[in-house]
Amino acid sequence: MNEATSAPKPLWQRLLPVAVVLALLGTAYGTGLTDYFSLEALQENKAAIDGYVAQNFVLAAVIYFFVYAVAVSVSFPGASFLTLAGGAIFGWFWGGTFTVFAATAGAAVIFLIARGALGDTLEQKAGKRLSKLRDGFQADAFNYLLTLRIAPVVPFWITNIAPALFGMDLKRYVLATFLGIIPGTYAYAFIGQQVGSAVGADGGGVVRAVALGLGALALASIIPIVWKRIRKPRNS
Repeated sequence: MNEATSAPKPLWQRLLPVAVVLALLGTAYGTGLTDYFSLEALQENKAAIDGYVAQNFVLAAVIYFFVYAVAVSVSFPGASFLTLAGGAIFGWFWGGTFTVFAATAGAAVIFLIARGALGDTLEQKAGKRLSKLRDGFQADAFNYLLTLRIAPVVPFWITNIAPALFGMDLKRYVLATFLGIIPGTYAYAFIGQQVGSAVGADGGGVVRAVALGLGALALASIIPIVWKRIRKPRNS
């Protein structure tokens, strides 16, 4: 029984989720769905979206959650725009809150796909490019991932996959992801709210709105420095 339980899955079963991810990405690009992930498209449809949200807030939130989670789970490069859009549509608080949960759910999906399909192979072939990430995760996986989430110096999709390759467990991965993306997510959502409120305003209004949002993002970027200083006495 134990041997049968621990037997590795056939290759096709391991690669099937990867094929689904690639198919979804290909469909998104092939159908021109990426054209809707732009501030221009948001501005053109803002009035209609606001009307729909006002009449169907819960359903709109569910749709946004699903779209965002899927986008992250297939590593679609439009998540940053969706965070801005969430702030513009729902406001910084609700937009940020929906995004944190959706991004965490999507990150968990791609983590499981990477661990199940590619973990052993890519860990052996990680090489110098991922050696720093490997060392960091092996030394202190939770705090290392938390720091990477707070200060996203590594692309989000890489940070989603790398922990799976280097043996981090799902529970710690989800918790570190959830906590780590909170500051940046709410900052981006705040930018989105400012931009959304400036739609239709003069150019100066848009500039002031974006400046306020960038100020919030800059404030969030200080958190990793404070975090390192808090942790330093414990590690010394």
